[in-house]
Amino acid sequence: MAEPKIADLLTSGESLLVQAYRRGVRDGIALAREKAMRALSEPIDEGELPESPPEVAAATTGDAVPRGTVRPIVRRVLADQPGRTIAETQRLVARIDNRISPLSVSNELHRNKGKLYHQRLRRWYVKKDGEKETAGEAHQATPAASTLSSQGELHVAPLAAPPSG
Repeated sequence: MAEPKIADLLTSGESLLVQAYRRGVRDGIALAREKAMRALSEPIDEGELPESPPEVAAATTGDAVPRGTVRPIVRRVLADQPGRTIAETQRLVARIDNRISPLSVSNELHRNKGKLYHQRLRRWYVKKDGEKETAGEAHQATPAASTLSSQGELHVAPLAAPPSG
């Protein structure tokens, strides 16, 4: 006989909790609306507004790296020690010039991947002049057109079809 009373208490208690929650949500929304309307209807005190916009501190340029500094250093590091990971390259570049941020090194490598650098198994290398890209890279390595020197006419080479699948 005790079990039905507990079940009845649980059911009625749950019902009371749901009703109290709904009442609280409804009262909270009404109070928020009331405060918002009151705030919107109050006049703005002109004395509280600043005379001019706040001053923003300018970036310090004293220790900034001159534009164009990152590329030659990254190329030199990878030419001297090819097959470095990004983290290793960042550390080596920082030893040469500690003003160069690790993010600048990463940006340099990723922006010029396939152009100046290539990556194999998470290791980076400087591309040699005229080096063809591997099939795994997204860029087209074959030129679209070339001149036949013997006949002096333009020969258009077909572009490779994208991989299917």
